Formats: sequence, C-alpha cells, structure tokens
Amino acid sequence: MSELQKYLDENLDSISFKENKNNTSLLAELGTQIKNLRKANGLSQKELASLCKIDQGNLSRIEKGQMNLTISQLQKIADALQMKIQITME
Repeated sequence: MSELQKYLDENLDSISFKENKNNTSLLAELGTQIKNLRKANGLSQKELASLCKIDQGNLSRIEKGQMNLTISQLQKIADALQMKIQITME
C-alpha cells in the first residue's frame, strides 16, 4: 500500500477533508454560475474583469472554482452582470 493511499484511508472521513470537499464543490458551483452568466451577457473574461476591476487571472480562477472570493468581489461581479446576490442555506 502506498503512503498516499494509507494517508487517504486514515483521513478520508476526517472533518477537515469533508469541509474542504464541500468548500471546493461550493466554489466550483459558484464559479460555473459566474461563467454561465458572463457568457449569457456576451462578455469575455477580460471584459468582465475590467468591469469589476478584478484581475483577469483571478476571474479565471474564480470561474474554475480554484480561488476563494470575497463578498466584495462577488458584489462587483453581480453588479457588472446586473444581478442581485441571493444566498440560501439549506
């Protein structure tokens, strides 16, 4: 058994792994929504980034779910897309 497999077997059920998985899937879902809205508005990443005053590379990482974004950044994106932010906790 490899060291990696042993580590995964021992830690896969840990809370931090679960939290990280949930956080990653939430970021990916949010990123996909932002990307879809950007495309629906006929904007390139460069155009939306410019409107939001966000670095285009950071916008790319946000859309890929690879970067946490602040509420302020999310608000800038929503404003640029003429959308309102609605948060639902279930």
